[in-house]
Order: sequence, then C-alpha cells, then structure tokens
Amino acid sequence: MKSRLDLVRLWVLKAESDLCAVKALISLNQSSDVACFHCQQAIEKYLKAYLIQNRMTFPFMHDLERLLGLRSRIDSSFEKIISEVRGLTEYALQPRYDPEFWPSIERAKSARDAAVKIREFVLARLPADVQPSTEKNE
Repeated sequence: MKSRLDLVRLWVLKAESDLCAVKALISLNQSSDVACFHCQQAIEKYLKAYLIQNRMTFPFMHDLERLLGLRSRIDSSFEKIISEVRGLTEYALQPRYDPEFWPSIERAKSARDAAVKIREFVLARLPADVQPSTEKNE
C-alpha cells in the first residue's frame, strides 16, 4: 500500500499533467473545450492532494466549491480562492457531454489562469517532498 505522501505526490503529478495539457492546447489555440475540462481536473486534483495530505476523506465528486469547503475546515485561507473556482465545476462534464459547448479561447485562458493560481496556492501548503520538479512546469 502506498504511503500518504506517495498518494499526495501522485495526485499532484496527475494535476500537473492536466495543466501541461491545458498549456499545450492553448498554445495551439484550439480545443478550448478540452482545455477547460483539464483546468477543472487539475484544480480538483490539487485540492484532493491537499485533503489527502491532511488526512481528510472526501466523497467521489467533481464539485470544486464543495471540495474547497472541506479544505476550509483545515485552513480558512482557502476561502480566499473560492472566487477562482466559481463556474469551473461545470467543466467536469459539459465538455464531454454537451455537444454545443464550445467556449472561446479567452474563456479557456481564464480557466487556465484560475488553475495556475490554485496550483500555486495549494503547492505552497504541501510539503517539499511532493512538489513537482520545475522542468515539468515550464
């Protein structure tokens, strides 16, 4: 069985992978729907990594505001970033199941910016042992 630290590291790595996909799609100026999906996924994984680090269980869900609510029990500073995730939960399902969902590239960039802010916020609260290497983030 993996240690808690190993699980946190794996969640962070998966979130980093999502964010890498977002950056690639936006740089190509295409697939903004998929970029929005991966923004939501990255944020969700960073938040879940923090919960695991703090030994909190969480239900199977994609609701970013509810996940932030769980974190607020541990660290009230998470309330500062609630505005960053408002409206992003819909990106968990809408890009996959709504054939009419075609967000602008600007909307994808806004979601990316929120994901980057959440990433920085969460990583600042995780131990050095789980931090991603810098070359993966460029």
